[in-house]
Amino acid sequence: MDKKDSIQKVAKELGPEAGRFYQNMIEDFQKGYADYVFQTDKIETQARRLKHLGKS
Repeated sequence: MDKKDSIQKVAKELGPEAGRFYQNMIEDFQKGYADYVFQTDKIETQARRLKHLGKS
């Protein structure tokens, strides 16, 4: 998955309000969050990380 795809996937999974906030972030921050979420192949871990990002 390339950076642009991973950024779009994170934005989609966060929910409407958090997704809009995420898309308005500086691009380097978006990449950092996407890298953090997808640095593991475990779906459960990715889901947990997305859940925590959505809360903050």
